[in-house]
Amino acid sequence: MGLSGVSMSAMGVTGIETPNDLGVAMLSKSLDAEAAAAQGAISMINNAPMPSLDPNVGTRFDASV
Repeated sequence: MGLSGVSMSAMGVTGIETPNDLGVAMLSKSLDAEAAAAQGAISMINNAPMPSLDPNVGTRFDASV
């Protein structure tokens, strides 16, 4: 049995709950961060100025220097 087999056997004996709990905690934190980022994006969209009703606004651009 190689080192990897011994490692897997030891993990089976000690229990796999700790890595699972760690994975769940990391996933939970990641989902919370994604929710916060999404809420920030929604807030930016809601606070953005209303678009102009004039269709010509922004169509002309003068690049003369």
